[in-house]
Amino acid sequence: FFFKQKTAYEIAQRLVGSEMCIRDRTGGGKTTTYQVLAKALTDLCDGVKFFKINCKILNPKSVTMGQLYGEVDTFTQEWVEGIMAMTVERCADDQSPDRHWVIADGPVDSLWIENMN
Repeated sequence: FFFKQKTAYEIAQRLVGSEMCIRDRTGGGKTTTYQVLAKALTDLCDGVKFFKINCKILNPKSVTMGQLYGEVDTFTQEWVEGIMAMTVERCADDQSPDRHWVIADGPVDSLWIENMN
């Protein structure tokens, strides 16, 4: 019952908002929740109210902050875009009506979560 309630809440939030955060204990079903939600919305795709969902999954703890968000190359002094910026840019460039979710799926760390602001 809790999973259905949590998923229904996420659907309601997704239809009215532009971002969401799913928090729970380890093994609490966070990954499954967004996977089921994305599949359900894709299955409901009608091109008017519901659209196909494309998920881009990142694990922020698997790379450095510079690799995630971007940094200045110490040798060339040029800006190198990070994985997050490149992923969001590709999603923004897509001209299809599909919806794109950039998902940071992994342990929450104060360093990368603060840099999301």
